Amino acid sequence: MQMNIIPKRFNRPFVITRKEKHRNKNVLLLCSDLSNELLELATPESIKLIELCDGKKTVVDILNILADELNMDVASIKNDVFKLLDVLERYRFIFYDDKTKYKPTMLGTSGRPFLDYLQKNGMTHFSAPLNVRFLTTLRCNGRCRYCYLSAGRTGLKRFRNEMTTEQIKKLMDQCDKFGAVSLGFMGGEPFLRKDAIELIEYSLKLKIFTPTSTNGIILSDEKIAKKLADIADKDLFSLQISIDGSKPEIHEYTRSGIKFEKVVKCIKNMVDYGVRINTNTVVTKANIKDIPDLVSMLDKLGVPEATFSEFMPVGMGTKTAESLLLPYSDYYNLQAEVIPKLQKKYRNMQLYGKMLEPEFWNEKRIQKPSSHTVGRCVAGTTDICIAPDGTVLPCAWFVLFPEFWAENALKKGIVEIWNNSKKLRMLRNVPIRGKCKHCEFSRSCYKGCHVLKWALHRDIHIPDPKCWYVLGDRKSIYPPKEVLETMKPSYRKDLSDKKETKR
Repeated sequence: MQMNIIPKRFNRPFVITRKEKHRNKNVLLLCSDLSNELLELATPESIKLIELCDGKKTVVDILNILADELNMDVASIKNDVFKLLDVLERYRFIFYDDKTKYKPTMLGTSGRPFLDYLQKNGMTHFSAPLNVRFLTTLRCNGRCRYCYLSAGRTGLKRFRNEMTTEQIKKLMDQCDKFGAVSLGFMGGEPFLRKDAIELIEYSLKLKIFTPTSTNGIILSDEKIAKKLADIADKDLFSLQISIDGSKPEIHEYTRSGIKFEKVVKCIKNMVDYGVRINTNTVVTKANIKDIPDLVSMLDKLGVPEATFSEFMPVGMGTKTAESLLLPYSDYYNLQAEVIPKLQKKYRNMQLYGKMLEPEFWNEKRIQKPSSHTVGRCVAGTTDICIAPDGTVLPCAWFVLFPEFWAENALKKGIVEIWNNSKKLRMLRNVPIRGKCKHCEFSRSCYKGCHVLKWALHRDIHIPDPKCWYVLGDRKSIYPPKEVLETMKPSYRKDLSDKKETKR
């Protein structure tokens, strides 16, 4: 290694850094979106080394500083320092200016490496949430057939009292103080709030990654789109635009009230103004055959990234599951066959399809079963959501289920709620009954979505309702061609029709 080259850290959002205390030691966790790897630095010397990679000091400068602090000769620490620098570069936590020939592309923060770390080390949660989502409003100008919030229809009077701009900013200041990796804005339709762009700008000034979702209607207005573009940092801001088809009749079938032409106009506005965007498509029986045409259209529009997600029978989805829910063999085929082929054809785009949580067809994930069988997900473990009135939710999907709501962040601090709420603790290590205890994939599986289990069966202690695997039957590793009976909702009545449950 050349002694005069200058190592420099990738900063967020490309690399997440989080200081924690584990095994009575201070550790520094690094997670790179560029490699999807998490690294633990567990000694003061290694932590100091990464801090010295500031883009100003050469390798020889770093060696001299470390040698002085350790009271050791440069020659005695040189090999260890070089090895760690090689690891940091290989996993793309640092780079060297004269060797960097690529421009980093932010793929979005992921909780999976952090969940893996918690699972591996027997931890239930971190000292503070990594990702905070603000569900700023339940108001919506659309009526999607599968809306998990029943947005625009909800009878939860509690959430009609939306926080003020200043109240949200104070909560964002808390998030900045405890080192949140991202602050997201969602709804409903977040841009129905007149202060939406002001809130986004405030988050960006805090230098926090700010993913925001929209149905596109309001941002089809060029003046509003330009106002957003003027403050949208290309590294720290990402806008997700929902679109469900390449034609009006397909898109508007599932996203009633959200005109196709306006969504396309929103996409064009954002592309023209250079705003970082991705589209998201909920894949259902209504549009699965349209996916190739949709990708072709998005490519022509200049969309750099498109994601595809499954239909979840929660909220309004309880009424439309029979007409929209696909067999999981179709989701598997889309994820494993169709999207990879489209990715080869449209090389200017990044296409992602994460629609199936069970990954037991991957033989590398086989491990000896454990008698300590628990389920966990990012909800209340690495992520939280703050409802329109300040109520802390494990995630936005819990908005219809008051039995899982934590305290209000306007009355107690976010970190205090995070560490002391009984509702959040309940979701961090959920004992699982049934077949998981004897499954060879159990220790590498998170046992499914808590909300889906509760919505379908009012029980979070059961195996993943989407898991079709029959223990010991290797022929059952691929999904069946029919929708599982376990996935069918046990009720059809929308929860928003019920009176709000008193806590």
